[in-house]
Amino acid sequence: MHGNKVYANGLKAVLEAFPGHILCFSTWEEKRKKLGNRKPSIWILSEKLAEEADPTGNSQDASRVILLTGKEWLPKEKAGLTVLTMPLKPEALRRAVKEHLQ
Repeated sequence: MHGNKVYANGLKAVLEAFPGHILCFSTWEEKRKKLGNRKPSIWILSEKLAEEADPTGNSQDASRVILLTGKEWLPKEKAGLTVLTMPLKPEALRRAVKEHLQ
């Protein structure tokens, strides 16, 4: 999920080689309308959307999260959380997704 739809679609294009469905959403409301209460295997969230509360509460249940941040400092990584800095290198995103899927 990324607040910029064009950027989100670019992320989706980077991940097309991975099996399964890749869906892009720019708001929690858009996600709720399309997925309901179903949960993804991996959340890829922009920092802005990660700070916003998911009204369905589903983001709290995710065990695997890739956080995209533009900050110089990085939050402490914890189990199931990978932090990538922006601008994002496509290979870094592919590697993070591959690690989460193993």
